[in-house]
Amino acid sequence: YFFGVANGEVGEQLLSEFGQKTDDNDASPCILYLTRGDTAQRFFQFDLEALEGFVKDHKFGLVTEINADTFGAVAENGLPVLLAVLSKQSDTASKELEAKIYAPAKALKGTFLTAKIDGDRYKRFLTRYGLSQKHFPCFIVVDFENERYWAVPSGKRLDTIADIEA
Repeated sequence: YFFGVANGEVGEQLLSEFGQKTDDNDASPCILYLTRGDTAQRFFQFDLEALEGFVKDHKFGLVTEINADTFGAVAENGLPVLLAVLSKQSDTASKELEAKIYAPAKALKGTFLTAKIDGDRYKRFLTRYGLSQKHFPCFIVVDFENERYWAVPSGKRLDTIADIEA
């Protein structure tokens, strides 16, 4: 199964290939559901800019895991990142720290992206922020866009933006 966005001339061509009616009154972007039997079903039409905004605003989960696949999107999202650096070598402390990130994640949504990273696996990457294994687990705030970062003491409560800025 495949979901796709049909828009403009390419969208009209795609729609006609799958037997979907296209005319001047019905040429706006829509989402298609394609099945293996070469059939398509039009779900709904929408404002493309509104959809792009929605996808951008909801691209990441409440707490995103940073790894080789997600790093680029996280770094380019435009928001500073509240990052929980976790370690299996300090498993109990890491689990406690990870649990603490969800409350501020809800409060900071839209202002910060909240994420976690495996410090053991990406320790070499984390050295650019002055972190080593002895610091894990910990919080760090990273502003990828402006290439700045701040260490956050792991015992500090992080419930509001003011807690992070302090």
